[in-house]
Amino acid sequence: MNSLLLQNFTETDFAPIDLSIDWISQQNLILDTYESLEHYINKQLSVAKKPLGIGGFLEKRSIYQSSPHFNSSEKERNIHLGIDIWAPSDTPISMPFDGIIHSFAFNGGIQDYGATIITYNETLNDGQYILFGHLSKKDLVHIEVGMPVKKGMTIGHLGNRDDNGGWPPHLHIQVILDIKDHFGDYPGVCSEVDLAYYKTQVLDPHQYLFQ
Repeated sequence: MNSLLLQNFTETDFAPIDLSIDWISQQNLILDTYESLEHYINKQLSVAKKPLGIGGFLEKRSIYQSSPHFNSSEKERNIHLGIDIWAPSDTPISMPFDGIIHSFAFNGGIQDYGATIITYNETLNDGQYILFGHLSKKDLVHIEVGMPVKKGMTIGHLGNRDDNGGWPPHLHIQVILDIKDHFGDYPGVCSEVDLAYYKTQVLDPHQYLFQ
């Protein structure tokens, strides 16, 4: 099946990337720096002989433990609510469906989303929102709230560590049922205490990534 997000790629071009706490512990890995995480991702792609990586929906991860962004309250946030697609910086990302720009922002905290765009897609089961996180700052310059976006057009590009919150280049894509009053942002990682709630609010994006 062809990728809706990365044109000219198919589902067979993606290697599964496991960042679960169980797997990382089993492999005795410590991924607490940009360099260590980047090395791990690149090694997985090299071993699999694939150009792209994918994974992470509802995955419990240890990589957030050292970040105040995810642990600023008594509830540790460590469960990933979207899918990550690992690819080189500046990789163009295509719109999978027609929609409009709901909101956008630069969430510039360490290990935050960086450049973020949220679209509203009315045709998806009575309306759903898609969050594109870790994009390039340049993608926020020429868009505005309410602007139509068409299937196949470039919605953004993967940002580098200066644009994307300090991560190795990747896309965080998340499907949200009810955005409520969030604007340009929405939790991408939750605590175990809040997981039951977020399971009612987000969907597995994988069903929308390929056709």
